[in-house]
Amino acid sequence: MKRGSIILIPFYFTDFKGYKRRPAVIGSLNQSQTGDFIVAFISTIIPTNNIVHKTHFIVKNDAPYFTNTGLFTTSIIKCDKLMTIHKSIIEGILGEIPQEILSVLDDKLRTALSLQ
Repeated sequence: MKRGSIILIPFYFTDFKGYKRRPAVIGSLNQSQTGDFIVAFISTIIPTNNIVHKTHFIVKNDAPYFTNTGLFTTSIIKCDKLMTIHKSIIEGILGEIPQEILSVLDDKLRTALSLQ
């Protein structure tokens, strides 16, 4: 696993009252010495008005790299929904995001964290 890998994990709700098995993209450069990764939430719920939040990125199913993602349909990466996880909870590796899209996600992460 590496930065840009799309993985399957139990993603906890923000109120910690439950979780849902979801894909996520690894955003951290490497796993920490303790085996932790920082990941961003991926959802298939796309805004119907086509207005995408400035911290979100749509992975369209007609993009040339889509088959490498391992996703089933058009999805949205939410760079404002982050979680630190231990590698032991990763249930599988689905695919990966190409480097050029990781650069776009970097900008969206900076926006989400007010770093620009």
